[in-house]
Parts: sequence; structure tokens; C-alpha cells
Amino acid sequence: MKNQDYLATLISNAKLHIFDCRIDYRSSFEVRNRILNYYVASYIKEGSCTLRIGNETYHTKAGDVVIIPSHVPHDHYKESDDLTCFMWWHFNYSIGDSIDLLSLYDLPVKFSTANNIRFEQVFSQYLVHASRPNSIIDYILAEAKGTELIAVLLESAIGDSESKLYRCANSVFLEMLCDILDQPVQFSTLDAIAGKYHLHPTYISNQFKKFFNISPIALSRKICLGKAQRMLAYDSLSINEIANELGYEEPGNFTRFFKLKVGITPQQFRTAKNHKDQALAHAAFYELKM
Repeated sequence: MKNQDYLATLISNAKLHIFDCRIDYRSSFEVRNRILNYYVASYIKEGSCTLRIGNETYHTKAGDVVIIPSHVPHDHYKESDDLTCFMWWHFNYSIGDSIDLLSLYDLPVKFSTANNIRFEQVFSQYLVHASRPNSIIDYILAEAKGTELIAVLLESAIGDSESKLYRCANSVFLEMLCDILDQPVQFSTLDAIAGKYHLHPTYISNQFKKFFNISPIALSRKICLGKAQRMLAYDSLSINEIANELGYEEPGNFTRFFKLKVGITPQQFRTAKNHKDQALAHAAFYELKM
């Protein structure tokens, strides 16, 4: 499998969640030992700021961007009283709600934007559409501009350099990840994965979890369950047809898997969604017993 194939599969399965996005002007700013469960990206339009992660200190000026990964303790503060314009946003970009897509890249913490004008335009356009979700057009454009914002960031951070792609350099496990994303039922057991890659199941499990912070089996189940819930909630296919779409040869096996993980049958889940039984549907959607 070529790099382009990896990218196509990873991106098609990735979802961008932007939690907040603002433009702030501050002459003073200080947070210490902050740990967040999402990324922070901050562009300095004018002024200056300082970021410290571990023993590394990053002094930023106009045109610089810092990207702080989730769950990383950091200090972010101003050392002078000059007025600084921050264009910042909080986001996660994940695959199957499990794998941090950006963690697969060797991203710098601090870098300069390749095109300040384009970046500022896209950022402002995102804010416009995200702040007025009055129509389907605004929703679509907000999502499109959010994705473009990430693309502009990555263009500045890594350019076209393949040497900076994939912190996980082992192409076998990248291909394995793509197989699970494309066919979660077919590759839902270690024996099935081992049969294709001719590696010991224990080695596969340990290395996969080392690279992606989730076991291959937990990932395949989570992806399969997520797809099943979306299809039950929004598609008109019968439960047997959904089972077939997901790769289950026997619909009964799909029903047993779904009930084991969610606590209710696929039909009960669909009924709850159709009748807007929020308590049951909400519990079913989030209580994934991995």
C-alpha cells in the first residue's frame, strides 16, 4: 500500500471536532500547568507570547503558531505587556473517536505560517459560519472551513516532506490500521489479522497498541458499533441488511454483538431513536462496553 492509500483511508475515517474558536486581544495572559483533553492551536497575529512544555520554552512572535497536544501539561503566558492578538481554537481530529490522527505525524510545537493572509482569511470565514448556524449552508461551510483550517496548518507545519509524516514508521501497522478501518468485522479477531500478516497475535496486539493507544480488537469493535448505531438511527435499511453491510454473514451474530456491547437489541435501539426516547438512546449510544 502506498502513502497516498494510507492517507485516503485515514482522512476518510477522520472526524474534526472544534470545541471553541475565538480572536482575543490581551495585554496579560497566564495559565500554568494546564492539561486539556483536546488540542490547543494558537496563532499570534500581533504581539508575543511564551509557551513552556517540560524543559522546552518557545518564544512566539507575530506569524507564529503553537500546537499543544491534548493531555500535555504546559504553561502559556505573556512576559511583556504589549497587546497581543491571539487567533486560537480547541479541537480534536480523531479516527473512529479513538485514534488521534495528528499523533501519527511528527508535528513541531512551534512554526511559522506559510501564508499569513490565507490563514487569517480561512480562520475568519470559519468564525462567520460557525457563529450563525441558521441554515444547512452555514453548517456545511463551517465544517468545510474548519477542515481547511487544519489543512492550512499542516501545510505550514509539515509541507510536502514525507520525512515528517508518520511517527509510526512501520508501514505494516499502518496498513493493518487501514484494513480495520475499511473492514472492521473481517479483521475483528487477532487470528484474522495474524492470518494476513503472518505475525504472532500477541506481537500484533502489543505493537498496535503501542503505535495507536488502542488494541486492534477494541478498535474494530468500536468502529463496527459506531457504524451500526449510525445506520440504525439514520438509514432505512432493515436490520438484516445492516448486518450484511457491516460484514456479518449471520444477522443473529450482529444482534448478539450489538446487545452485548450496548445492552439493548438493534431493534430496541432503532425504536428508541425513532420515538425520541432520549434516555434510552443516549445511554445506548455512549455505554460502549469494550
